[in-house]
Amino acid sequence: MKYCLIPLGCQMNKSDSERISSVIEAMDYKYTDNEEEADLLGIVACSVRQRAIDRVYGRIAKWNRWKNKRSLLTFVSGCILEEDEKKFLKLFDFVFRMTDINKIPEIINHYGVVIPAAIDLQKNSSSDIFIPSGVDNFDEGFWDIKPRYNSSFEAFIPIQNGCDKFCTYCAVPYTRGREVSRSSDEIINELESLVEAGYKSITLLGQNVNS
Repeated sequence: MKYCLIPLGCQMNKSDSERISSVIEAMDYKYTDNEEEADLLGIVACSVRQRAIDRVYGRIAKWNRWKNKRSLLTFVSGCILEEDEKKFLKLFDFVFRMTDINKIPEIINHYGVVIPAAIDLQKNSSSDIFIPSGVDNFDEGFWDIKPRYNSSFEAFIPIQNGCDKFCTYCAVPYTRGREVSRSSDEIINELESLVEAGYKSITLLGQNVNS
């Protein structure tokens, strides 16, 4: 069983995708960068950038054509505005918010094992979308998920999520919610573990780090 996950947008989406990968690989999926051989295809989307959203539509149109030839599951998560989310519900097998990534096994079990003989449910499944309820913020277990780092020398450490400013030009408060900061002890512990593992370049991430 293989999966392919495509992060679009900012570095925070790339960091979030590393935690999604950890959850998926705990289900014995193996990562592949070849979309054509994956049983599970996902995108970490970004409503902040129109170009990134346009790329989502291009990807899912291709993936849905593949469903005529083989069984696969598709999903999307990330920084998604409500308007885009409603459209994605009709195109992807499931949509989940980043705070619900611990529910991924439950969602996939809802569809069954992804093998050609076992799944018919996801075909034409826009009327049967399953979105689990979960935590409403990043305080309840999200940061406890250890990322599957995509590099052996470079890593991201999110130090906070969201923003309380509600600037007229910015979608972050609507896609990522209110500002939530990690504790300094938690950040330092993650930093020390990365240094001990030999990482040389570590980037601290956040939408609004001024607090």
